[in-house]
Amino acid sequence: MSKSYLILLYLKIIFTLDEFELDSQLPTVTCRQCVQVWRSVSKDSRAACGLNSVTCTGNACFMRQCKHCPLYQYMTGCLLLTEWQLADLALMKQRSDLLATRVGSILLCEDSVNYTTCICNRKDKCNDIHTRSPFTTYAGSLRTSKFRNPFAFSGSLFNGIINFEQAINKIDPRYGDRQSKHSFAFKNFLLNCATHYCFYVSRIFIMLYLLKIFYSSFLY
Repeated sequence: MSKSYLILLYLKIIFTLDEFELDSQLPTVTCRQCVQVWRSVSKDSRAACGLNSVTCTGNACFMRQCKHCPLYQYMTGCLLLTEWQLADLALMKQRSDLLATRVGSILLCEDSVNYTTCICNRKDKCNDIHTRSPFTTYAGSLRTSKFRNPFAFSGSLFNGIINFEQAINKIDPRYGDRQSKHSFAFKNFLLNCATHYCFYVSRIFIMLYLLKIFYSSFLY
């Protein structure tokens, strides 16, 4: 790899970081650290999101809102990003589909089918659920074409750069176990439904429909 190529790449990264929502100098920032659930599944009130939730220190904060999760509603915490992660994020913005942007954005967000995830570090507690900060949001969906791998996340902003599941597991070690248990229970319910309950329910509806047709034939 030639020196001129490395210099051009470095200049490109520096130019991209000038328009970046995150501070490229990797400052220390205080973040809110909490996990908000839809129902009371945890007895630890300190982990709940609120004005008195605990804080943590990193060089970036994250927040994630879950759209279709049965237990978890909202998670916030700290990240320790390297300079290369920041550079990768800045370059990934150019490949992602822009959904919305606000003047003076300090939140860098990705909106996918099940999550809205944001990171920030330009002010303390920038991941506070009660604060309304300007944001830039990119799409986090699958893009397919006959010239590309149909399973490649070409439009994902954070994919392969930040492991949010690992960060959430540090806050709530039961997160991964709960998610997998619910997934197993849901699949088991669908299996039982297909083999037992839903079969009988469907037969009842079919009989009612046939009776309706039978009686309507006498009315006309």
